[in-house]
Amino acid sequence: MSVDEVSAELALRLADAEARFSLAFEHAPIGKALVAPDGRFLRVNRVLSRIVGYSQAALLELTFQDITAPEDLDLDLDHLRRTLAGEIEGYTMEKRYIRADGTAVECQLDVSLVRNDEGVPQYFVSQVQDISERRLAEMALDEVRAAQRACLEALEQGVVMADLEGNVQLSNQAAWRILGGDPASFSDRVRNGTWNTYDVDGHLIPLEERPIIHTALTGEPVTDRVMYIIRDDGERVALRLATEPVFDDAGEVVSLVIAFADISHEHALAAAQRAADEEVRAGKVLLEAFLERSADLICVHDEQGVVLYASPTAETVLGHPLHAGDQMQWERVHPDDTDAGLAGFVDLIAAPGSTIRVEVRYRGDDGWRHLEIVATNRLDDPAVAGIVGNVRDITERAEAAAQLAWQAFHDQLTGLPNRALLMDRVGQALERSRRQGERVALLFVDLDRFKHVNDERGHEAGDHLLVEVASRLRRTVRAGDTVARLGGDEFVVVAEGGDETDIGALADRIRAALEVPVAFGDGSLPMSASIGMAYDAGHPPERLLRDADAALYRAKERGRNRVEVFNEALRVAAQRRANVETTLRRALDDGMVVGTEALVRI
Repeated sequence: MSVDEVSAELALRLADAEARFSLAFEHAPIGKALVAPDGRFLRVNRVLSRIVGYSQAALLELTFQDITAPEDLDLDLDHLRRTLAGEIEGYTMEKRYIRADGTAVECQLDVSLVRNDEGVPQYFVSQVQDISERRLAEMALDEVRAAQRACLEALEQGVVMADLEGNVQLSNQAAWRILGGDPASFSDRVRNGTWNTYDVDGHLIPLEERPIIHTALTGEPVTDRVMYIIRDDGERVALRLATEPVFDDAGEVVSLVIAFADISHEHALAAAQRAADEEVRAGKVLLEAFLERSADLICVHDEQGVVLYASPTAETVLGHPLHAGDQMQWERVHPDDTDAGLAGFVDLIAAPGSTIRVEVRYRGDDGWRHLEIVATNRLDDPAVAGIVGNVRDITERAEAAAQLAWQAFHDQLTGLPNRALLMDRVGQALERSRRQGERVALLFVDLDRFKHVNDERGHEAGDHLLVEVASRLRRTVRAGDTVARLGGDEFVVVAEGGDETDIGALADRIRAALEVPVAFGDGSLPMSASIGMAYDAGHPPERLLRDADAALYRAKERGRNRVEVFNEALRVAAQRRANVETTLRRALDDGMVVGTEALVRI
C-alpha cells in the first residue's frame, strides 16, 4: 500500500472516529460540554442546552463563569485551577447554573482535563446532570424520615431492627428503657449468646424455639409472644414480643424487626392483652381524629382518577363529599387553570416517584375556592399503588394577596385606579396609539372650591362628593377610557381614539355631568369642575400629565368651570411659575426678602 493510500485510510478512520464521537456526544443522555481552559464553551450538546435554557449557539458565545451561580463560582474556579496545576485529575461537585430565564437549576458537574502528548492542557470534558428533582425527592424523603422517627419515638413499645450479627440498624429510646443497656451491649449479648429467654413459668426456652432465632432461620414472623428476659442489671422483665423478617432481593433474611412491650407490672396476661388492645384502639382513634381534624385533605387515587382513599376532611376542603370509588372531578377546576393542572398530572403519572405542586381555583358546592395541591406518584409502591395528594384550602391567603394587590393600585375611597396604575395605563395607551396611529388625550379634572365643602360640611360630605364624582365619571366616559383618582379632588381621564372634536365633546359632557348638585342629607352640595386637556405629542406619560395639569391651571385662572387645552404658551407659563416659586423659596431660605408684591383676583 502506497503512502497516499495509507494517508487516505487514516483520514477515513479519523473521520469515522469523529463522526462516532459527535453522535455519542450529541445524543448522550446527560449534558456534555468541551470547555477551553479559560472557561469558553467549545462544544455543547442538546441536553446541556435544555438544562441551562440557552440554545447551543448561544452557549458557544458564553463561558461557564457567565452561567454559574455567583455563590458557587469560587469553588468551581478553585477546582479548575488545581486541575490545571496537576494537583487533581478532575473533580465532581454540585453547583447551580443560572438559566436563560434567570432561574437557578441544581446540577451535578463532573470535570476531567484532556492534555496533549506534551502534557499541555487542551480542554475540559464536562458532564452535567440536572439534580433538581432528586433534591426535591431528598427533601421529601427527609421529611418522611423525620416523621417516621417522631412516630417511632412516640411509641411506648420498644422497637429494634438488627442484622443477623446483632448490629443494631434502627431503634427507639423505649427499647433501651425496657431492655436496659444500649445498642452496643445488645450486639455483644447477641454475639455472646447471653440473650436467654424464659417462658411465663420461668423455664428457659430452647434456642431453636426462641422467637428471634425462629424468624432468623425460617423467615416466619412471630406475633403476640409473651416471655421473660434478664436485663444486664439482673432485673426480670416480662415482654409481649413480635418479630418480622426483612428479606434481600434473593429472598434471604438479612435483618429482623423486633417490637416489644414491657408487661411486667400487669397482674395477668388477660389484663396485659386488654391494655394492648386498648392501645391499638386508641391509636386508631387518634389517627382517625388527626385525619378528621386536619385542615388538609389526604387522598389517594389511581391513574384513571378513581379515588382509593379520602380523609374525612374532604367536604371541608373541597366543598363537597369525596369517597372511595368516586371519580376526581376536573370539570370543577376553573377553565383558566385546567390545562396547567392536567398537564402537571400527566407529567406526574409518567414519572414514578416525582412530586408536583399546583394551585387551582375549584368550584365547591358553596362557590369557588383556591386549592394548593401537592401530589406524589406512588404508583410503583405496592403499599400505596396510587397518586397521593395533599390538598389545602388557601382561599383566605389567595384572596388576601389579591386584595393587597388591588389596594396597591386602587384608591380606597372610590375604587378607581390610583396614580401608580394610572401611569401604567397611560404608558400602555401611548404605546398602542403609536402602533395604531390613534390619538391619546389626558383630561385632568379638578373640583372647584372643594375645600369649602370640607370646611363647611365636614369630611364626610367631602368623601360623599368624591364618591359621587367617581360614579358620574364612570358613567360619562366612553368604553375603553380610563378614570383614575390622583388624590384629593383630582381625577384624570385617559381617552383613547377619536379626533379633537370627540375628545372636546367628552370634556364638555364631563363638565356638564359635574355641574349637577349632589344630594346630601336634607339638602344638596353645589359642584363644578375645571378640566385641563393635553394630547400626546410623543412625550413620556409624566410629561403628558404635567401638560394636562398646566392646562388645568389655566382653566382655574380663567374663572373655573371651564375646559382648557394645553399649548406651548402654557408650558412657558408653567415654567415661569416654577422659576418664581423656586426663587421665592430660595430668598426665604436665605433670609434676604426685602419686599413682596401680590396680585389679588376677586
